Amino acid sequence: MLEFDDLDKKIINHFSSGIYSYDDMAKTFGVTRGTIYRRVDRLEKEKIIEKKIMGLPNFGKLNLSSIILGMECVNPALTEKALEFVKEMPHVKLLWKTYGTYDWVAVLSCEVGCEGKTIN
Repeated sequence: MLEFDDLDKKIINHFSSGIYSYDDMAKTFGVTRGTIYRRVDRLEKEKIIEKKIMGLPNFGKLNLSSIILGMECVNPALTEKALEFVKEMPHVKLLWKTYGTYDWVAVLSCEVGCEGKTIN
């Protein structure tokens, strides 16, 4: 079983809050860039984290609206089924399973003026 030390936990938490360079993380945590690289590489190989590259358009120039929805499933037993259903909807661009107030959060996009219809 993979064991995590404080640095591993800091790296995982840091990635969860945004995108940072290895240099930035090394300075923040007081270690070398090589140390960060090796730790991230190990966490990726162990399937703890996964890097993805995404492009986010300038919605205003495209006459699009971006909507963020937090949802709580009334029946927790159906959460996974609900996630699979929502994932297939054409307006859903990002989907996260979360902990706390909401069971999941989705980012949708649609043409300006169609926000209500899209949410429905």
